[in-house]
Amino acid sequence: MELQKIGLKRVKEGNLVLDKKLIYYKIIGSSRTTLSLQISNDGELIIRAPKHLKEGEIQNFLIEKKSWILSHLEKAEKRKQNQIAMNWVDKKEFTIYGEEYCLVVVIDKNSKEIIQLQDNVLQVITANGSEENVKEAVAFWFKKACKGIFIKRAAYYADKMNLSYERITLKEQKTCWGSCSGNKNLNFNWKLLLMPPSILDYVVVHELAHLVHMNHSTDFWAVVGSVIPDYKERRKWLKDNGRIYS
Repeated sequence: MELQKIGLKRVKEGNLVLDKKLIYYKIIGSSRTTLSLQISNDGELIIRAPKHLKEGEIQNFLIEKKSWILSHLEKAEKRKQNQIAMNWVDKKEFTIYGEEYCLVVVIDKNSKEIIQLQDNVLQVITANGSEENVKEAVAFWFKKACKGIFIKRAAYYADKMNLSYERITLKEQKTCWGSCSGNKNLNFNWKLLLMPPSILDYVVVHELAHLVHMNHSTDFWAVVGSVIPDYKERRKWLKDNGRIYS
């Protein structure tokens, strides 16, 4: 096994076969007294262990946790596959607030850029068919054409919560799905439209609740929970899957 130092910790690398599947792992040794497992965002198995624990004891622990390890590695692999699938290319299938659509890219060197939706087909006619250019065109279309969905959902929940807001703006940010300003303006990431409707609704309610509490206190979550009782499950889904859409 390869051994290296990282700060005050010692890192070992190794492999183990679980159900005929070769599992690569890293062991990070420290002064801790217990064992813990983690699957990194890249699908890597990381074991945190007491630095003097024998390798055989660690491998026995991995065998005991076989079901957990294989299950979470499979989920990590699916997230990777989905992230690749988010590329904006011809024949790309996607959803808008739960309804299925297909992207069609038409290259026309003599045409101005045209984006149009017809019969659940989003067509981009462009002289530049690069993925980056198509992505920019699609993002522009979403911000203009689909803003009404956010307006409708915000109005619906604001009425239920007896709240009022000023303006809604759609943006594109890598890690922020929504925000609420002190002026009662609501900002949302347009990529929420690609997620299940329940997740978009959760973020809308989350930001509306900030009109009552500009923090994440117990009182804030009580407001969210009064409207969306299963908000913890939706919040976890967003945490686990949000990066796919970044």
